[in-house]
Amino acid sequence: MRKWYVALLAVTLMTALHVVWAADAPAPKMTPEEIRAKCAEIDVKCSLIMSNVQELQALKASLLAQLGEGAPPPTAAAKPWNEKVAISGYFQNRFEHFAGTSYSLTAPGHNGPKLEDQFTLRRMYVNLLVHASDNATAVITWSRDGGATLTANWANAYLDYKLSPTETVRFGQASTWFGLDEQQSSSQRLPFERAAFQDGGGRDKPPGLFFGGPYDKGMWWVHNPTAKNYASQPQVILGVVNGAFREAVTAGDNSRTYSADVRFHPSWGTFGVSWLNGDFSQSATAPTYSTVPTGPFARHAFGGFVRYEKPKSWALQSEIGGGVNMGHTFSGWYAQAEKMMVKCPGTFFTRYEEYEPNTDNATNVSDMYKAWLVGYAHNLDANNKVTAQWTLGRRGGMDEDEAGLQWQYGF
Repeated sequence: MRKWYVALLAVTLMTALHVVWAADAPAPKMTPEEIRAKCAEIDVKCSLIMSNVQELQALKASLLAQLGEGAPPPTAAAKPWNEKVAISGYFQNRFEHFAGTSYSLTAPGHNGPKLEDQFTLRRMYVNLLVHASDNATAVITWSRDGGATLTANWANAYLDYKLSPTETVRFGQASTWFGLDEQQSSSQRLPFERAAFQDGGGRDKPPGLFFGGPYDKGMWWVHNPTAKNYASQPQVILGVVNGAFREAVTAGDNSRTYSADVRFHPSWGTFGVSWLNGDFSQSATAPTYSTVPTGPFARHAFGGFVRYEKPKSWALQSEIGGGVNMGHTFSGWYAQAEKMMVKCPGTFFTRYEEYEPNTDNATNVSDMYKAWLVGYAHNLDANNKVTAQWTLGRRGGMDEDEAGLQWQYGF
């Protein structure tokens, strides 16, 4: 019997040593076919596990339902910040050549030195768009305008809240909706500057209706037609603003500026009318100009506009407006033609404009501004555009010619 015990002990010891040696030995190398088969086996096991998990969750839900309890709703994952925030903008670097002589009329406030040739950072805008929710969007724009100084300021700082798919309320500091030129971003406009009757005041032009820029603080109600009715129903914008541009309201000025804009977007382009009624209290932004009344002066205007762009290789655009500004009645208009090139990504354009800032000039020298301009805008790529422009202008019977080359980078 002892022999059998010794033999059994020997067999057990040999078996244990074999297990240990097998554990320490390297695993045999698998062929690619064996690896793929093993991965397929893992996939099958995972699918079985997921199926079992779903069955267990369904069983749990049914058990809780018998107790009158419901499973807690799943918690929605918060969107990362970069899906809520977008950054965009552009800047325009320019070289300007001014061929006019020093501008001088006999009336006070018309004298000024000749503008010198210069390189300039004409505009710089950085936009921050925050989509806080499905209904709310905030827009903040840091801007730098003009070639004379390096000052920068807030341009836009407003909130858009959608009351419904067609109704939106805008609150804060934002650009006007008046006309086409003034409402359009300078990054999209072909000519260097807006029409003089709307945005004059610099580069030897008489001050226009928006001499302080297109921005103001207030509230707008915007009605947008649905996509189905976009070509047949108008877009309507009603606004009430301070009427002081980006400045604070002058002490004692309790008046407000009201506006209404109606815009149609047929398949061939766009057209509409704009109206503005208010006044402006004297402040640091009021331009030096002859016979400006002391204290607040009226700012009333009515305008119409049209843009035709069918076929897309051609476009025609025109605006006309008039009213009261800086104590004078004014009138102005322009007409513009564009030709998009086929073989190269560029556009030729030309514009003629007239602006009389004081139509009742019986006691004042006429300050009529007239100009022909021609130019070509070439798109180097999706972000870079180079524009060359030549302007033949006259103000009060004096030449105010200008030429320039501008490089715009957008992002």
